[in-house]
Amino acid sequence: MKFSGLWLMLILIGGLIPIGATFAQNQSTSEYLGEQNNEEIAGEIINQLTKLSTLVNIRVKPVESRLPENLLKDYDKAKELKEKALTEYQNGNYLQAIQYSLGAMRYYKGILKALEEDEKTPGVLRTQIQEESTRVTLVPTTCEVV
Repeated sequence: MKFSGLWLMLILIGGLIPIGATFAQNQSTSEYLGEQNNEEIAGEIINQLTKLSTLVNIRVKPVESRLPENLLKDYDKAKELKEKALTEYQNGNYLQAIQYSLGAMRYYKGILKALEEDEKTPGVLRTQIQEESTRVTLVPTTCEVV
């Protein structure tokens, strides 16, 4: 009986030591990650924001004159938030940079969604076809043969 009780106590104690060590290790790791990764996370989000803004700029520039007023305001707000995010990141305010970046991404997402819906409407397609046919018919038809 004493022998089995001793084994039971050793097993219980042996099980508690790794749990305690794991808890202490996870706590210090989370503190480390909290301090170190804010900069890395903010940097990655800024990188993704830059790519997204480039994509939106490419899509918006050709049709900017035809966009509704509210979409242009959202576009300006997204650019403003992006600039704030870049400034905060450069100043070392990584949490603030993350917040501004995510806000800008929301605006850019809304703009892309609106552009996608706009492209699907038959009226837009009809206008694009008319513009293309006008462009084709205005091309000079006379060519010199050498």
